[in-house]
Amino acid sequence: MINEADIADAVKEKAVAIYKAIAQAEAEVHGADLETVHFHEVGRDRAIMNIVGTAAAVDLLDVDEIYVSPLHDGQGTIICSHGEIPVPVPAVAAMKKQCDYEFVTEEIDMEMVTPSGLGTVIGLGAKRCDAGSAEELGTVIKTGVGIGTRDTGRGGLVISLIEM
Repeated sequence: MINEADIADAVKEKAVAIYKAIAQAEAEVHGADLETVHFHEVGRDRAIMNIVGTAAAVDLLDVDEIYVSPLHDGQGTIICSHGEIPVPVPAVAAMKKQCDYEFVTEEIDMEMVTPSGLGTVIGLGAKRCDAGSAEELGTVIKTGVGIGTRDTGRGGLVISLIEM
């Protein structure tokens, strides 16, 4: 679907790289190969639009590098198309092996790191950032906060555009 879309080749490449990171994890979890992996939640129209939209934004902003600070996940279980599963969900647990990011488990009973979210930072080639703040990397030009629809009692995802 992505390869047939009327979008820039660079956007297709980024979106396909994101889905490849997810597919590799799903293949490991289900004992399948990449060609037979079935996407459940991440294959829905809304998820595809989010991933392609993110790839398009990164392309339009002409981003050179992406850094990721520690990722905070919850605990417990969630209900999904596979039934009740543990947090981190199996695909996220498998993707953790694909990266060197730092993960922090919060005492919050919900999923906070999703396969599509982690697949996006992995697929876009984000590098681990051990800096204490964005300002340590360069001049912050713009900052945005993504809250999402779930109230975790914590802030949201902070994204900073930095000139290095």
